[in-house]
Amino acid sequence: MDELPSENLRTDMDAEHNQPDQPEENDEEKDSSMDKTEDIVEKPPCDEEFEWEEYLEETETEAVPPSAFYHVEKSLESGMEVGQILEVIHLDEENAPNGYWIAKIVTICGPLLRLRYVTQSSVSMEVWKDISSGNLHPIGWSSQHDIPLTPSQELSNFLREQTLVDEAKKVIEDVISKCHSVPEEAMEGDGYTAIDRIKHGMKVEVLHEGDPFCGWVATVLDNVGGRLQLRYDTPDCSGEMLWLFYQHHRLRPLDWIYHQGTPWRYKNPNSSTSYGEAEWAALLEMSRDDARHSQLPVSLLLPLPDPDTHHFVVGMILEIVHPRKPHTVEVGHISNIISSKYFEVTIKPEGYEALKWITYINDPLLLPSGFCKEHELTLSAPSDWPKNSEFNIEDYAKSTNSIFTRKDMFTIHESSEEIGFNVGNKLECVHSSQMDKISIATVTKLCGHLVVIELDSELDPEPIIRPATSQDLFPMGWCQTNGLPVQLPAKYSPKAKTTEITTEENCDKSSDSPGATDTPSSSGNQLSMWCPRLYINHCCFTGPYLSKSKVAKQSQSVGPGSVELVLREVLAMTINAAYIPTRALRELERSVNESQNIPSSWHPMVFKAKFKRYTTTASIPIATTANGVNDFLSLICQVLQCCPNLWSTKSTGENCPFLCTSQMLTQANPSSYFRGRGRIASNRGGRGGLIYRRKRGGRKRLFVPIRANRLLQPKSLATPTYDASEDIEDEDECEVEEGEEEENISGSEEGIASFREELPQKRRRTEYPDSSPGLEPAAVTSDPLQWTVKDVEVYVASQPAICHHAVRLREQEVDGRAFLLLNLPTLVQNLGLPHSSAVSLAQHICRVKLAHFMYYRCDA
Repeated sequence: MDELPSENLRTDMDAEHNQPDQPEENDEEKDSSMDKTEDIVEKPPCDEEFEWEEYLEETETEAVPPSAFYHVEKSLESGMEVGQILEVIHLDEENAPNGYWIAKIVTICGPLLRLRYVTQSSVSMEVWKDISSGNLHPIGWSSQHDIPLTPSQELSNFLREQTLVDEAKKVIEDVISKCHSVPEEAMEGDGYTAIDRIKHGMKVEVLHEGDPFCGWVATVLDNVGGRLQLRYDTPDCSGEMLWLFYQHHRLRPLDWIYHQGTPWRYKNPNSSTSYGEAEWAALLEMSRDDARHSQLPVSLLLPLPDPDTHHFVVGMILEIVHPRKPHTVEVGHISNIISSKYFEVTIKPEGYEALKWITYINDPLLLPSGFCKEHELTLSAPSDWPKNSEFNIEDYAKSTNSIFTRKDMFTIHESSEEIGFNVGNKLECVHSSQMDKISIATVTKLCGHLVVIELDSELDPEPIIRPATSQDLFPMGWCQTNGLPVQLPAKYSPKAKTTEITTEENCDKSSDSPGATDTPSSSGNQLSMWCPRLYINHCCFTGPYLSKSKVAKQSQSVGPGSVELVLREVLAMTINAAYIPTRALRELERSVNESQNIPSSWHPMVFKAKFKRYTTTASIPIATTANGVNDFLSLICQVLQCCPNLWSTKSTGENCPFLCTSQMLTQANPSSYFRGRGRIASNRGGRGGLIYRRKRGGRKRLFVPIRANRLLQPKSLATPTYDASEDIEDEDECEVEEGEEEENISGSEEGIASFREELPQKRRRTEYPDSSPGLEPAAVTSDPLQWTVKDVEVYVASQPAICHHAVRLREQEVDGRAFLLLNLPTLVQNLGLPHSSAVSLAQHICRVKLAHFMYYRCDA
C-alpha cells in the first residue's frame, strides 16, 4: 500500500456519534421522533405465540432464502476447511505417542474428519478421526514435542521400503509449502462454531467507524448467534456500546494495530469522564495484557480486505447511502485523497453539519453519479442547495464546479437478485437507530446490489437502504433460534388462530345445545380438519438429506390450524432445510407418488424448491384430515431417512423415544454431522447408494465405513449389546401397511429375538465370544479383519443367502474391518436395506465375527 501521511487523521464521524446533530431539531421534529421511538419501545419485545409460518401464509409472502445470508451460514461452520492439513499422532500399546504423519482434510462432519494421508499419488489411504480424540494437531506441533515423522502401522503396509518412505516425506514437504494448516483454535475442542467459541469477556481490537487507521481494544459482552455486543475499554467502564457481527472487517485480532505500525494507531474512544494520556496509555497496556489470556480466536476473524486502487480526484461528486441514517442517498464530494486506495468523502445533509469520513472504493455504500436516477431512488439535496427549488444534480455540479464519477470507476458487486432477494420477501433487519433491536421487515425494492427494506414493526416506516450482503440482515426465525426478542409487525394480529382454537374447544359443548343442528361447523367434521401444534425436534437424527444446522435455525413448531395448511408448511420447511432442496423435493415426489399406501383423501399440492439458479416444481399429495397427520409425517421421515420423531406432536428435546441421538453417536454416522450447502446427493435409480458430490466433479461415497477410527478399535469388534428392539419395531411401523401391521411386526419381533439369541456375547478376559448353540462360524480361508474391499465383495458374492448385497457393499467401499463392524441398525438406517434382508446379512456377519475370533484372534 502507498505510504500515507504521518500526521494524525481526524474525521467528524466520531464526533457525530457522540454529539447531537447540528443544528438541533425543532420541537415538532423532536416530538415526531420521540413518538416513533415510543411506538417501538411500547410494543412487547417478543410474542411467544407469533409464528413466522402463519405470518407468511396470511400475508401471502415468502421469506428470503437462508442461503442469501452468507454471514449466518458461515457462523455455523467450524474453523476447519476441506483441503487444510494437520498432523495425526500415532500411539503405541501404552497410548504414548510414537510418531506422526501429515494428512489432508477430505470431508468435515461436525467433530468427525475424513482424512487422507499425504503420500505418493500411487498410495491412497483415508481414515476417519474425531477432533476430541486429542491425536490431531496443527502443523508444527509434533516437532515442538520431539515426535518423529514416521508412518503408522497401517500406512507401513503401503510403504514397505525405506525408499518409499523417503519419497512420501518429500511429497509432504511440498504439500506443507502449498497448503494451509488447520488453525490451532479449531483443535481445542471448545465448540465447533463461532457461536460456541466466542465467549463473554474475550478481547478484540475494533477499528473506528469512519477512520480505518485508528482503533481501540473492546470487550465482548454478549454473543447472539455470532452478533457481538462490544464495549470499548475505558477507565470508568463507560465506553461506547456497539453491535458487530464477528466477521465484520472492523474487528481485528490482538495487537494487530501495534504490529501494523504507521499509519495505524491506537486512539482512545470518547468517555463520560476526561482522562489524561498517561491514564489511557496505562489502560491500553492493561487491556492488551488481558487480551493475551482471553483473546477472540484469530481464525474466526476475516482478513482485512485489500482495497482496489481508485481513480478519484478532489472535486468529484458521487452518490452515497448515509452511513448513519440509511434512509436517504446523499450527494458526496471527494474532499481529500489519502492514498491510491483510501480517500476522504464529505456529505452535507440538509439541516445538519457536514460529515466526513475515510473510506475505499470497495465500500458498497458508494454509488456512481446517476445511480439514483437509474434505479428510481430519491437523491437528497445537500445543505448548500436552495431550499425552495427542486434539486437537480446536473445544475448542482455546474454551480460547484464538480466532476461526475463514472460507473466504471466503481467495484462491481453481486446483484441482490442473484443473491436470492425478491420484492415482497420477508426477513429480519436490525433497526437503523436502535442497534440492539431487530424487527421483521419486508423487501420493497431491488436496486442493483442494494435492497430497500421497510420495518413491519412501524406503522409509518421509513425505507432502509442496505447492501444485500449487509451483516445487519438475517433470515426468517433467526431471532427465535438464538433466543433474541424480535419486534413484531405493527399491523398483524393472529386472530384466526384464536378463533379456531375456541371453536374446537367448544365444539363438544355446542353439539349438545338446541342450535347445534343448525351449525354445520359444529359437527365432527370440524375436528377431523383440525391439526394440533407440530414440533420439529431438531436434536433428532436428520438423515442424509436434511441439514441439521438448517433444521435448528427454523421455527421450532407449526400450528395449530387447518390440517392442509399446517402440513403444507411442514413440508415446505422440510424441503428448505435440505442440503439440496431440489433433490429432496424430487425424492419426495418420486417416493410418495410411487407409494401404494396413499389414501384417496390426500390432496396433491404443488411445491417449489430452488437451489442456486435451478428451480424444481413437484406435486406431492398431503393429508387433509387429522387422522392422516401421523401417517403423513411418518412417510416423510421414512423417505428422507430421518428419525420418525423429527416431526411430532410432542416436543421431546434431546429425549427422543427412538434413541436416535445415542445411536447416531455410537455408530459414528458421518451424515448426521454433515454441514454445508449442496453436498448430499441420493441416487436411487439402480443401486440406491448415497453419494457425496464434489463441486469440481467426481464422486465420493458419503457413507464410508470407518477403517481406522478410534471409535472402532479392534477391541470393540463385538456387536454392541444394547437393546435395539424399539428401533426395529418403529422402523417396521413406518414401512408396513395399516392392514398388515400386526403380522409384519410380530414377524419382525421373531426375527429380532432369534437374531439376539445368535449374537455373540460381550467378550470376557478371554476376549472370545461365547459359541452359543445355533451359531456356527463361517467358512473363511483368511482373517476377515484383513480383507480388502475386493475380498469382501468376492466372499459375499459366494454366499447364496447374501450374494445380492455384494455390489452394495463394494459401492460403499466396505473392507474387512468395516464389514465386521456392521450391525442391524447400521444396515437398516445407513445402507437402507429392507429389514428382513438386513437381518439375514447381520446374522451372517455374526458368523464371520465368530470365525475371526475363534480361528485368527487366538493366533494373534
